[in-house]
Amino acid sequence: MFVILLMFFSRLSQNLTRLYLDKATLVWNGNAVSGNDALADFFDSLPSSEFQVQTLDCQPVHEQATQGQTTLLVVTGGTVKFEGNKQRFFNQNFLLTAQATPNNDQPVWKIASDCFRFQDWSS
Repeated sequence: MFVILLMFFSRLSQNLTRLYLDKATLVWNGNAVSGNDALADFFDSLPSSEFQVQTLDCQPVHEQATQGQTTLLVVTGGTVKFEGNKQRFFNQNFLLTAQATPNNDQPVWKIASDCFRFQDWSS
């Protein structure tokens, strides 16, 4: 899901931060990026990309682990090709959390934590 959104927003990187909580953290291949301003700068630094999602799974996270906050774990994988680079395999795991909105009965889902990693296979 997020990878599909990332593909859609790859040229509109400033909009990606709207998908994240204000204090969310993205870990990109072991490098942490936290907060909306840092996330915006990071997304702006990425070249154009094309993602192909090959696996997707979504599971609820037990309330005891999230202090009662409705949260989903999303796990996805596939291939990505960044402009000027070879195609690579990736895995991405992120937590979506439901946020109440004052003017709407429906929650808004935001990314609380995101972990992206290239999967390089030994030859």
